[in-house]
Amino acid sequence: MKREEHLLFCSVCKNRSFNSKVGFTCSLTNQIADFEENCENYDEDIKVVESNKINDDELKSKKGNKFSFGIGLFFILVYGITIFTKGFDIKTSVFFALGIYFVWQNGFVKDTSMWRFKPIKIILIVTASTICLFIIIFLLRIQNSGSNDSSKKDFLRELANKAKTSLPMDLGNGDSIIDVNAVNSNTLKYEYKIQYSTDSIESQEIKSEYKKVLMERFKSFDNKTLNSWRKSKINFIHEFKDSEGKIAFNILIKSGEY
Repeated sequence: MKREEHLLFCSVCKNRSFNSKVGFTCSLTNQIADFEENCENYDEDIKVVESNKINDDELKSKKGNKFSFGIGLFFILVYGITIFTKGFDIKTSVFFALGIYFVWQNGFVKDTSMWRFKPIKIILIVTASTICLFIIIFLLRIQNSGSNDSSKKDFLRELANKAKTSLPMDLGNGDSIIDVNAVNSNTLKYEYKIQYSTDSIESQEIKSEYKKVLMERFKSFDNKTLNSWRKSKINFIHEFKDSEGKIAFNILIKSGEY
């Protein structure tokens, strides 16, 4: 047995003695321990054992817990991002506060002298990594957004071109569709000519009636077509011009309405 292993027994034995030069010795032999496995004179001092156990527990309670620190950091990142993107609510606020508590208690209040990497260094590394990840995601979204916008524009232009082949389209009562154009990546504009003059139109009443007719027209399309429009979030602007060519009113139908 090595000296360190002997001391595990000698330091809690009732027969212990202390020598300033060599440390713990046996009071019966006045020598340091030399036994191999068991000491026949070993008499455990229960009070010292219990005291050491309490001291060990106290020491452990004062040490920062890496797992709790990691959980706290995770909560701060996840729920911090949620608060930043979606705003405050009770659940996210509680978990975010809990994360701050875990990080503060285990990384700064309690002892971290035995940690290989200090808490502040871990926080800086995680923060820098998160920022880099966000930049990459942001750049990818911009790239995908540009690609999606281009695809949507092409899709709308195709729709507009198909519709133009049957224009002008007589709708009866002197009304007709005279043009169709893609305004932007998610809006298609129909231009109408109506028999009324702007001065004679009760705009709210007429507008309401025309919107009902337009909403009914969506029923003529199959679900597959409607779902593809909804998925692409396509909006429709209907611009009505009076008999003199002046814009009478516009009706906007958003993708969530049809």
